[in-house]
Amino acid sequence: MKSKAPVVIGVVFTIYVIFVAMTMMFYEPKLEDMDWEDRQSYNQQNLTHLNLGQNINDIRERFGAADFSEAKNSNGKPMHVLFYRTHKGKSDGKTTKDECTP
Repeated sequence: MKSKAPVVIGVVFTIYVIFVAMTMMFYEPKLEDMDWEDRQSYNQQNLTHLNLGQNINDIRERFGAADFSEAKNSNGKPMHVLFYRTHKGKSDGKTTKDECTP
């Protein structure tokens, strides 16, 4: 009588491989779940998709919460400047404005 263990192990392994492949293909991490390196890379790649005068809500939807923000007046009009991390300065574990792109 043959053992069914190799067949069971093969089926479980195949299911596992399919699960991993599906996860890799369809899972997109949320911005808030990314570590700083992934977030920095994401920000760099997506800066090219911005347009001058683009709605701030569209930008927040694409990039998430800004690392820094400022409110200014320009020619008598209020302006909200959002800063997103795009490059690494010193390795101190903190994001500073000089590591961000407005």
